[in-house]
Amino acid sequence: MLESTAINEQLQAQDPYMIVDEADSIIYIGTSINGRDEAATTWRIKKILTTGNIIQVSLFPEGSQAFEYAWSLRGTYIYV
Repeated sequence: MLESTAINEQLQAQDPYMIVDEADSIIYIGTSINGRDEAATTWRIKKILTTGNIIQVSLFPEGSQAFEYAWSLRGTYIYV
């Protein structure tokens, strides 16, 4: 049987990690299911376009909500 410390470490490794990047009228929200490596292709990225306090549209890379994108490349994807 695993010690409680080992179990806690395993659970923490599985916890999603979230980053929010806000600039001007664009907000990116990234959630990773496999740690904090921003270059790993384990991120689901959402792009939100705003005007003032109004959300205009929420988009995903290639229209996909899969955890298969790199946070470090968020500005290069085509969002649909």
